[in-house]
Amino acid sequence: MTITLADRFELQDLVFNYAHGIDRRDEALFAGLWTPGAIWHFVDEGGLGKLVGYDAIMKGYRQATAGGRRMHHLSSNLILDATASPITGHSDSVATGRETPLFLSYTDEYVKLDGVWKFQLREVHAHLES
Repeated sequence: MTITLADRFELQDLVFNYAHGIDRRDEALFAGLWTPGAIWHFVDEGGLGKLVGYDAIMKGYRQATAGGRRMHHLSSNLILDATASPITGHSDSVATGRETPLFLSYTDEYVKLDGVWKFQLREVHAHLES
């Protein structure tokens, strides 16, 4: 599949809006990022596990944003692979709000539904100190 420059910017916005949805606790923004059957998978121990489907993802979102601790994600290094079907992407993030910053990598699958790019899969890989 060929992606246009507009697609590339829309996919970048999707990745950035994921961070903004969490950091700003904007549930409506976050809710609009996912396909109905999406998977949000925290691959490493200590995360939310594997959340399958919109309802499970939103329950996990509410769990992750509950309480007083605020987070701030700095997302970068988005690389898209338009030769894959669905289109895939890889990006990195540093998240504050913990005693030490958390370094994260994401592996994504994107699909376009009704003209809007959504996450079909978002795998979260935490780079934890051993």
